[in-house]
Amino acid sequence: MGAGIGILSMAVFSPAEKPLGISTALSQASGACAAVLVGWESVGANAYAP
Repeated sequence: MGAGIGILSMAVFSPAEKPLGISTALSQASGACAAVLVGWESVGANAYAP
């Protein structure tokens, strides 16, 4: 069951070639909050930063 859901999600989201809207907004908001605490250099060095 889980493998089928994984294959289905790859088949649907791979051709889209862009991230989901809410995940991008949440990532940017959390980065802005973290920058206040740890600085923009640390946030920019994150492997997940665009």
